[in-house]
Amino acid sequence: MAKKKPDDAAAEAERRFKADLKAGTLGSFYIICGEEAFLRSHYVELATKKLTDGPAGEFNFHRFSADDCPPQALADAIDAMPMMAERTLVRVDDVDLFKLPEGPREQYRGIFEDLPEYVCLVFVYDTVEYKPNGQMRKLSDTIKKRAQVVEFQKPSERELATWIARHFRAEGKTISDKLAGYL
Repeated sequence: MAKKKPDDAAAEAERRFKADLKAGTLGSFYIICGEEAFLRSHYVELATKKLTDGPAGEFNFHRFSADDCPPQALADAIDAMPMMAERTLVRVDDVDLFKLPEGPREQYRGIFEDLPEYVCLVFVYDTVEYKPNGQMRKLSDTIKKRAQVVEFQKPSERELATWIARHFRAEGKTISDKLAGYL
């Protein structure tokens, strides 16, 4: 059996994430990254709406950035039970886990090992590139075992033309392949 190419694995992870989002069965730990900023932010916003839609949505959403995300604050947010909802969303923006000192890195690893079922933890890499470091074996193994890494790659020109044509059809309009390629 042929081994999957990295692009195939990334496409499969993206497809699985979209299917889970559509079905409302999001997992508990995601790392959202990739060079396609529009898709990355679009799907993070969809997940946010899906998980925080309700009367107490703001109580069930915790957001951190690289400047304000000590491991203990993250652990406290994860331990906060959801209010009038089934799940809590914890979003962390641009924290480069592999460049942290050993102490905080180990604390994060411990948090990832013991995520409750009611939480959805999402690490979003927007301005910082997500680059796992295989030399930090414990953290790398934990992320491989617990997280779904969803990398949004730039679509090909053909994929973009198909997307444009689909949106035109949804509005009752048509567009030629040549014009969609031009756009």
